[in-house]
Amino acid sequence: MELRLRRGMGAGAAAFGWVAAGTGYPWAFTTTAALMVCALARALTDRRTALRATADDGPFQP
Repeated sequence: MELRLRRGMGAGAAAFGWVAAGTGYPWAFTTTAALMVCALARALTDRRTALRATADDGPFQP
């Protein structure tokens, strides 16, 4: 798990460096912020769907 996390962090840093080299830091940070907003919206939607599915199942039965 830790190796996958480190590879993902490295890939993200490399992608940011590639974008920053081509567009400059202001646009690279703007692009990163836009991607984070999209990811946050997706995560919130997924969370609402999971909570709704859990509420429909009724009380927990072991």
